[in-house]
Amino acid sequence: MSRLLLGLFLALATLSIAPHDTSGATWLVKPDGSGDAPTIQAAVDSTSDGDVILLSNGIFTGHGNRDIQISTKAIMIRSASMNPESCVVDCERTDGSPHYGFELLNYHPLGIVIEGLTITHCYSSGHGGAIKWPGGASSLTVNNCIFSADTAYSGGAIDVGMSGAGKLTLNDCEFADNWSIQEGGAVHLSELGEVRITGCRFVRNKGVSGGGICIWETTNVVISYCWFESNQTTGSGGYGGGIAFKVDSAGLVRYCVFVRNWATRGGGVECHDSSPTIESCTFYANRAPGGGGGVRSFAYFGEADVTISKTVIAFGTGGYAVGCAGTGIATLYVCDLYQNAGGDWVFCISDQLGIYGNMCANPRFCDTATGDFRLHENSPCLPENNESGELIGALGLGCPDPTGVGEDRQVPDAPGLRRVYPNPFNPVTKIEYSVPITGLVRLAVYDVKGREIRLLADEVQPMGNYSVLWEGCDNNGVRVSSGVYFVRMEHGGDTWTHRMVFLK
Repeated sequence: MSRLLLGLFLALATLSIAPHDTSGATWLVKPDGSGDAPTIQAAVDSTSDGDVILLSNGIFTGHGNRDIQISTKAIMIRSASMNPESCVVDCERTDGSPHYGFELLNYHPLGIVIEGLTITHCYSSGHGGAIKWPGGASSLTVNNCIFSADTAYSGGAIDVGMSGAGKLTLNDCEFADNWSIQEGGAVHLSELGEVRITGCRFVRNKGVSGGGICIWETTNVVISYCWFESNQTTGSGGYGGGIAFKVDSAGLVRYCVFVRNWATRGGGVECHDSSPTIESCTFYANRAPGGGGGVRSFAYFGEADVTISKTVIAFGTGGYAVGCAGTGIATLYVCDLYQNAGGDWVFCISDQLGIYGNMCANPRFCDTATGDFRLHENSPCLPENNESGELIGALGLGCPDPTGVGEDRQVPDAPGLRRVYPNPFNPVTKIEYSVPITGLVRLAVYDVKGREIRLLADEVQPMGNYSVLWEGCDNNGVRVSSGVYFVRMEHGGDTWTHRMVFLK
């Protein structure tokens, strides 16, 4: 996979800040126990609503820094550096000594926020190796965290559910090499009130169903700007290599990339008695010998009515592009299906080629060998090159035509904030962002307490790439203090945030 492209793709949805009261006390915890509390658990036990637990850089291990229980408190746990690679909670599990990360027994309406940590080598014989939460009328927000080598019966890294009202938000997280014995190699969700997963990467996770994510009986789901690569199901009957929607689930999957995921059925996405919408996604070289290398719609006990729009499904290595089973149906609009091993416009979608803007043409990715799935300048999936006038797939223009001929088109690679540079900075930094469709854009700078410091844009902007300078002043032109600030972009109901450090 191209790290450059992955960085570009994930930068569009970097760290969305959840509303949270941080007006309370701050507790510093150090790996050697010399902070305000000797362990993370000791700090949790001492906190009150609105408190923040800051973890210094280093590796937290041993009693009190694993098997951590949090009950009925609205607190934030975050690394002081906000660099998850530098602040690690290592459960140090072994076959004879299983340990989980965090168990949240929380029903506080303001919920819990966890930010900037790596949680690794955790194991739960039940649910959620790194984080398990029963839900309830509360919320859990996880920002900028890494989950690796975590294992559980369900939800190798995170298991949330059985609540009916809880809200889960995952922003800018990485899930790698996690494993579940049953469902949800990385994440397992059940009966939640609301799910928002944005800018996350799922790589090499394994589970019986839902190698990356498994979702049960949840309808208010939005998964945006995520990357699913080399996730797979285990066993002969596994389904949903990237995502498995199961039993009356629904929602929206948009601007996501699915690469080389594998399952017996539903290599990229499985829709089992569920009816999600898949919009503006790219599927490449996914595999499902039992059907639906890209997407499968399977109705057995209930209904499965899947809508797929503005999506590329190409070069699948096993199974036809889109499959249906039972009474499941799939309806495609403005999609490009091309050179999938089992066939493109076949079986349940054989009558949809040539209507609704659907086509069968080489999408002309820039460089699949390096994982660059942006589009060649003469790609039929660019809006100016097809009759529908729509961008098809998750990523836009990325490389010129082979002859070097062609005008410079300002089609954004992907929507959202792209880069803040330099960072840290003094006296000025450049903020780059992309607008996917013409609409209202609001861009503002906030301090660590969530107070607006400087409004940079609040207007309707056409589709394209933009940049703006911030010179470290507030709305009154007064120079701000040195420290951490956040620039936040809002557009079309989505939010992206970058962390900045202003130096004096």
